[in-house]
Amino acid sequence: MSDITHEKHLLIRKVFEKAKEDSLKTTKTALAKYLELIFLEDLKFSISYKTFDRYYEGIFLQKNPNYPIDKEVLDVLSRFLSYKDFFEFCHENMATEQ
Repeated sequence: MSDITHEKHLLIRKVFEKAKEDSLKTTKTALAKYLELIFLEDLKFSISYKTFDRYYEGIFLQKNPNYPIDKEVLDVLSRFLSYKDFFEFCHENMATEQ
């Protein structure tokens, strides 16, 4: 797995873990719908639940690990986890893995 693929996988995993903790929902679709609402209301960024579903299926479950995600979206996903942007997320998380 390339570095960027590994970092995207880690990011998507952490986004869904946080959603599960915050919402107490357990199914992929329920979590995706929760994320759609939170991103729109709290982060003022629209990502459909179907897109979250594709991220989960493609990247997290490795059905399409190279599924493209725009840098802007990677930054917003990182902000959801309280990072400034995707660069900071990678820097902080990759440092802890070494």
